[in-house]
Amino acid sequence: MKKNPNIYTVSFFGPREIPDSDISKIGDALRRLIRKLLRTKENVRFLVMRRGIFDLLVTAAVYRVREEPGCRNCSLILVLPYVTDEYRYNKYLLESCYDEIKICRRPITVNLKRLFRRRVRRMIRRSDLVVCYIQHESGEVYQTIKYAKKQKKKICGAFGNKF
Repeated sequence: MKKNPNIYTVSFFGPREIPDSDISKIGDALRRLIRKLLRTKENVRFLVMRRGIFDLLVTAAVYRVREEPGCRNCSLILVLPYVTDEYRYNKYLLESCYDEIKICRRPITVNLKRLFRRRVRRMIRRSDLVVCYIQHESGEVYQTIKYAKKQKKKICGAFGNKF
């Protein structure tokens, strides 16, 4: 995934689980943000990981908004750390759900946790904007946002968190 200066790239990071009471609120906020990006940027690339409820909310929001007039200028890209079993067994279904699937290369000597971290860092480095939903000031998403700050990326925490 090389950085194209004509494409505005957005990565999304959030927890795997979200309380049922927050799902509708987060979905609405995601749709508002995606709509604004698609109406103000020429071409937008959305990067998602498919790790849980938050990623599914992002995917659904992109699908819903790009059906609106003037909001087709985007692509939804699934970023996998390696060729997962889900990808192997559901390749055609996943390819029909996403505009593109990027698979990071799997070195033989690297453990899975490092592969996931490498994928996150690669996504952040290629992003113009990092969108996050954080429930706690600890954990994977919190560490991800700390890395994004270190990389001097623009961060949008539009869901009531502290960023």
